Amino acid sequence: MKLTIPQLALLRAAIACLIATSIGACSPPPPGNPDHRVAFPIEVVDKTFSVTIRFVQLEKTTDLSESPLLKEFVQEFHRRATSRIHLATPSDLDSSIGVAAISAAQEQLESLGISRTEMVLEPGLTTPAQGATEVVLSFRGAVAKVPNCGDWSGEAGFNPTNVPSKNYGCAYQRNIGLMLSNPNDLRNIKPVAVDTLRSDLVIQNFREGGVIGSESEEGSEGSDGE
Repeated sequence: MKLTIPQLALLRAAIACLIATSIGACSPPPPGNPDHRVAFPIEVVDKTFSVTIRFVQLEKTTDLSESPLLKEFVQEFHRRATSRIHLATPSDLDSSIGVAAISAAQEQLESLGISRTEMVLEPGLTTPAQGATEVVLSFRGAVAKVPNCGDWSGEAGFNPTNVPSKNYGCAYQRNIGLMLSNPNDLRNIKPVAVDTLRSDLVIQNFREGGVIGSESEEGSEGSDGE
């Protein structure tokens, strides 16, 4: 079937439009779009963590090392601490009782793996407690503040210029922040040096059936065989 001149012109225009759309969809994002790590940063801030140990009868102190609250407090200290643990007693407490209470609290912490050098004593800094002797434990620890996602404004369908959505990269950043065991890791990021020459040599030796270990490993293997 032969096409008329108007039909050929229309077909050429349709093909040109299709090619232009395909090229636009595959083209890189236009300049000026921020990196998702810049657009949705994970902020690391310090927060105070605290727990109160209450001794009703100091001379009959029970073992609190299995207390879920105290164990969780110590776990969080090991994970994210940026300071030592502060031990504070009520301001109206008799000095001898306060010393005994802090000593008992120190023993509880030591049983959970906290050394005395990681503790700071602050007697007489908390409010009075009725009918009980309290020791407040606290420390400053790093917390990751993750971005809030959900901005679906803008065109989500027709996008010939391939511009990323306003949410692009937000979920990734948020999940990374929530999975961090120790947010302080983001404060101490070190670049990873990759020795490509060494990698190429190891791969080449492997392909040629050569030795891919170090000379010290070769020597130890030889001595074991003798």
